[in-house]
Amino acid sequence: MDFCSSFSLSEEAGGMVYGVDICQSMLQQAWARMQKEIPEGIAALHKASVIEMPFEGKKFDRIFHCNVYYFWKER
Repeated sequence: MDFCSSFSLSEEAGGMVYGVDICQSMLQQAWARMQKEIPEGIAALHKASVIEMPFEGKKFDRIFHCNVYYFWKER
């Protein structure tokens, strides 16, 4: 499943897509790509480590990652 599909599934189910990155420049690129979805409330971006994500309950229906697993100390 790709990035755009996650938005479709989220909208259909009344959910949200959350983006997490520790790198400010990656968040800026994501913001540029999601200028429509963020103000509509179907996407949100957070600067954080995947080890200490800022989400209450820390439960998600699906998790997608791209080129990050290799950098995690604990696999």
